[in-house]
Parts: sequence; C-alpha cells; structure tokens
Amino acid sequence: MFTELSLLRPKRLRRANFSRADFLTKNENALIKPALFDFCYELQRKGRITPHDIKDLVKNYHADHAVEWYQRENFIFQCANEALNTGNIEHIYLLRHYITDLHERICTSKHQRTGLNSSFPKTEINASRCILYRVIRLSEHERKTLQSLVGQLVTNKSFMSASRSKDVALEYLSQKTQTLESNLLLFEINIDLNSSVILDTGISTSEHELLLDFGIRFRVTNCEFDTKDNVLVCGLETTIAEPAFIQQSALVSLNDCLLKLNSYENDDTRINTTIYDRRPHSARISEIKSLSDNTNRELPFTSRPIEWAHVLQIKALVEWKQKNLLKLSNEWIQAIQIYAQCDTKYHYDDLHIIYCLNNVGYIFHLFGKDSLAIQLIKTSLIICRRQLLAEQPVFAQSCRNLGYVFANLGDYKTALDYHKRAIRVTRQSSPSAQWTTVLTLRNMGDICHRSGNFPQAHIYYRKAADAHKKCMDIFIASGYLEFVC
Repeated sequence: MFTELSLLRPKRLRRANFSRADFLTKNENALIKPALFDFCYELQRKGRITPHDIKDLVKNYHADHAVEWYQRENFIFQCANEALNTGNIEHIYLLRHYITDLHERICTSKHQRTGLNSSFPKTEINASRCILYRVIRLSEHERKTLQSLVGQLVTNKSFMSASRSKDVALEYLSQKTQTLESNLLLFEINIDLNSSVILDTGISTSEHELLLDFGIRFRVTNCEFDTKDNVLVCGLETTIAEPAFIQQSALVSLNDCLLKLNSYENDDTRINTTIYDRRPHSARISEIKSLSDNTNRELPFTSRPIEWAHVLQIKALVEWKQKNLLKLSNEWIQAIQIYAQCDTKYHYDDLHIIYCLNNVGYIFHLFGKDSLAIQLIKTSLIICRRQLLAEQPVFAQSCRNLGYVFANLGDYKTALDYHKRAIRVTRQSSPSAQWTTVLTLRNMGDICHRSGNFPQAHIYYRKAADAHKKCMDIFIASGYLEFVC
C-alpha cells in the first residue's frame, strides 16, 4: 500500500515534507516486491501457476521488460488486467509492481515513437488521429448496456491491446464463434497519436499491435450493426471532456464528503452481511457481487461514477513515483468527492474508499494537517467496522496510519494502542503482510523510544528483528531471496 512502510523515527530526525516523501518512496520500493511474491505464492498454492512460473518471474522480470511480459500473455499480465477490470483493489495493491511498470512504459514512450505517426492510416478529420481496432465478446446484457452509452463519456478500466489493421481485427473476429449467449463486437477507436496513452509494442508482424493505457476518456459515438462486415461495431473517440458528475462533485467540500461517508454507517438500505456471518472475507465478497444485478464488471468500459472513481484512485496509486504529493492528494480527493455522491452499497466499493482515505490521510499528515488526517483515517476505520473488515489487513493499515499520526503529535499512549490493534491483525495474515508486522513492531519501538521507555523499545525492536528473520526465511526456503533483495 502507499503508506504501508511508514516507519517512525526519533523526534530529532523528523524532516521536511520533501525528505519524508523521499523516505516514503524508498520504503514503498521495499514492500512492493514482497507483495507481488505473496500474490504469486498464493496462486501456486491454489494450483493456478507452477513453481517454474514464479522462478521465471524472479529471474527474468525487469521493469524495462514490462511490455515484453505483456506480449507473452503470461499469468502476471492476465491477473493484473483481471484485477483492474473487476476493480479488485486488494489484488491491485499486490500486483501494483507490474501495473506501475507497464503504466510507466506507456507514459514515457511518447518520445520513442519517432516515425510511428507515418505508419498509421489517418482519419479524414484530423491528421494527428487514427483508427485502432479491437474485438471482444459481449453478453447480451453487456451489448444492451453498451448501446445505452452512445453519446456518453466512458473510461477503460484495464489495459487494452488494439490493432492498426481492420483486416487483422476482422480475421481474428472470423476465428471466434458467436453464440446465443454472447455477441462479437468490433471496437473502432479514434485516438490521438500525440497522447501519452498509447504504446507501440514493437511487434514487426502484420498484426501491428498497440497497447492502450487504462483510464483513457472516450466518447461512445455509435453502436450499430455493420451489414458490410457482418459485425456489431462500436465507435469510441478519445476526449479531454469531463463527465458532469465530476464537475458537480468538485463543488462538495472534503468535510461534507466525510460526513456523507460516515452517515452510511447506520443506513439499513445498504446490502451487507449480518454480524453473525463469519465466513472468509472473499466468500462474502462473492455473495455481495452476485447481488449486484445492475452492475456489469466484465465490460472493459464504464460510465458509472463509482467505477470512474475507482479508476481515478488506481491511476493515482500507480503514478505515485511520477507526481508530487500535492497533485496526488488532489486526485485522491477528487475520487473521494465522487464516492461521497455515489450509492456505495457493496463491499468492493467500500474497500476502494478505505484505501483512498488512508492514502489521502497520510499525505495530509505529511503536509502538517494532522486534524484532517485523523478525520480521514478514522472515517476509513468506521467503514472497516461497518463492513466487518476488522480482521483484515486494511483495518490494520488504518490503525497503523492513525497511530503514526498520533505519535508525531506526541500522544504516544494513543499511538501505541492503535499499533497494538494493528499487530493483532497482521500476525494472522499472509507472508507479505508479515512485513507490515515487522514495520508495526518497529513503529512501536520508535514510539517507546520517543516516550523515554527504552527497555520496552528494546523489546519491540527485538520482536521486529525476529519477525524480519521469519519473513526472510520464507524467501530463502522458497529460493526467491534475490527477488526482494
């Protein structure tokens, strides 16, 4: 997570905002790979991948090769796109190492695309734009949803590949079988070649494949059957326009947004599980999703405000190394403003809000706005309790962040209490979450050190060292130590 490695330091070492931001960045790099390893380890345990797949990732993956790994269509790209398309924020955090790398390759590729424009068939309207083509399979419900979006603004929830050649797309289309339950659809994507959301994958074959970033704004221009090619065609055109709900939500203050989010706590109309439901969180999430008959999470595009907010906050998450903290906080606040205006009935929506509140709260703490930081993070705790997430890592994250803020305010007793709540959760969590156990224990040592309780500080530091050794033993036993070093 963005704030998962927030280590406290002795008071005399507290630095200016830019220094603490740099410290945060370095620590984020330390956690991002163990999180990815934990995700892969769980996939192997469930039989979805083999040990060879993980070894291949450990030995051969590098950020500069993110596009090549996309072209291979291996498990890491498939899982990342699945997490983005379904809005699985927990998996997105675990996979953010690869998602961030691929996003950065796309954003930084513009200066490398010399001569690319000349290889595209231009539109008659604008010489800087071209048409790309992509084929997908849609259910009947998805087809109707897409047709209802004509004239509206949408954004894509995941990375997309597309072809410069319509013939290649139609040839791919002819290899697919249309059934009564599904429809084949050809997207015609009118895109600006000068934008930083498109990447030539470098494939020299006749496929002419390109990769589009997630979070691009499109206007749906048409969705109708093409009798000539015998296929349903949907036209998309990139735009810089903003949906009306973003403009409207920007008028709502952050304090009003928090009041609105807190008010949902006692809302009986919300879809929720009972307090007696102690099944695993993932099982409850599946049941809640099945109740969402008005929500289609397979269509790669969305116009729904709640999902648009998800995309905004994920985009900010993967761009944390590229942007300053003020810009990041503004983007996350924009997401919160949208969330507050939405009907957030479902667990997976609340998870997005919790993570978003945590990230904004920590940034406000860095800016010295501690009272607002506490308000934001406490709101995330309220949502955690409402959705029965008090035994999940995200609850521990909220407690740890809140403890971090109180410690820097000098309220060491409260800070230690919140860290103790966090440690009870992280000790029961997965291998990568044990790294947060190390960090929580280290924070507790720092809190005792600051308050002058040096014997207790020594105890927590020793516990942190022991927990760190156990984490390293997992990687040593698995043969993947080089992946996190």
